Amino acid sequence: MLGFESQLNAVLISQIQGVKGRHDLLKSIKWPNALVNIAVQWAEHAGISEVQILPHERSKWGRVKDNSNGAKFYYDITAKKEGFKYDSEMKVYRRFITV
Repeated sequence: MLGFESQLNAVLISQIQGVKGRHDLLKSIKWPNALVNIAVQWAEHAGISEVQILPHERSKWGRVKDNSNGAKFYYDITAKKEGFKYDSEMKVYRRFITV
């Protein structure tokens, strides 16, 4: 599941969540990357010029914030692998889309 909220001409991904107990089954498709890529494609088709990902330590969910179950991998590492750049002023990973 991917949770996001709208920003000014952007979407902010604040939740990247798999199915409990299915990690081994889903790891071959790199599901966090797949979800982020679907969001980027959707934003592109919708004319939205930017996708942002909230770093794990800014999450409102305690288990994510505390890096339980490798949350840093699902948020921060996935963002970097998918071409997002960290904006230290906004404190989010950002990827601009040509629309």
